[in-house]
Amino acid sequence: MKTLKIDCDWCPPLEWVEAYVEMVRGVLGENLKRIKIKMSRRGFLHFIITLNEHVDDMTVCRLQFILGDDRHRCRFNYARVVCGMQGWNKLFTSSSFKTLEIGKDNKLHVR
Repeated sequence: MKTLKIDCDWCPPLEWVEAYVEMVRGVLGENLKRIKIKMSRRGFLHFIITLNEHVDDMTVCRLQFILGDDRHRCRFNYARVVCGMQGWNKLFTSSSFKTLEIGKDNKLHVR
């Protein structure tokens, strides 16, 4: 799997989001390909993180926990991985979400 999905469920200040992105870069290093941020109409954030290299399901689950995914979602995802469930890494998405991306300048850009 090459995609991490982090459920933030609120909209922190921009400076916090920028600091979070720097922390993600520090944790993932060279394996980080891209970070997309989905913002709902209600202003909640979901981070969709694409990796350069595939990692196993348990590593994805652990990385999502380390990167601050919703604790209830982490608990359910862990159980799904342990049971061998396919397609376990679900995150609510909707066409009503705006897409924000972090550019090389570390600034948020609406797409």
